[in-house]
Amino acid sequence: MNDYDEKGRRQRLQVWYDELPPSANAIYFNGTRLTDAAREYKERFRQYLQQNYGHQLQEFVEPNEKYTDPKSGEVKSLKTKDANLIFGIQLVFYMDCLTTWGQQDIPRSRRARFRFAKTDLTNRIKFVEDCFKSVVDIDDSLTFFSQEMKIHSPQKTGVFIDYYVVPVEHFQVPRLME
Repeated sequence: MNDYDEKGRRQRLQVWYDELPPSANAIYFNGTRLTDAAREYKERFRQYLQQNYGHQLQEFVEPNEKYTDPKSGEVKSLKTKDANLIFGIQLVFYMDCLTTWGQQDIPRSRRARFRFAKTDLTNRIKFVEDCFKSVVDIDDSLTFFSQEMKIHSPQKTGVFIDYYVVPVEHFQVPRLME
């Protein structure tokens, strides 16, 4: 896949953030409200991506095109107005605590009882998608393909995000005329 289409729009955005998200138990209270820790993580994530990937974010999909929302009066990005755009996302979580079994230097209470530690992957996925969505301004309902994995990485922890345009035809969605 090319990073740019024939109109010069960026089709792929790959980012690295060197902080793992909190687990689900530390993200929400009362079911839907973000905890202070989750809100702070989301803000650090947003700032980091804007500071380190600002240029790529600006040219992703529809560079520098804006419109005024008739209901709210807000100036918004045209990124989600192209009805033929759908997306895929790959999330790779690099974690340093997947295999703590038998490691004497880790307190017994934090050691895995079996070979793998109880480090849940799935409860972090939606939160990272929401953090990312808040930066790229593309509704996550436009994500048609998703792949996630966790990798044992004692030297480097964080999350790698690969977000890209997927041809609508791959999902049997009819292309609308442009």
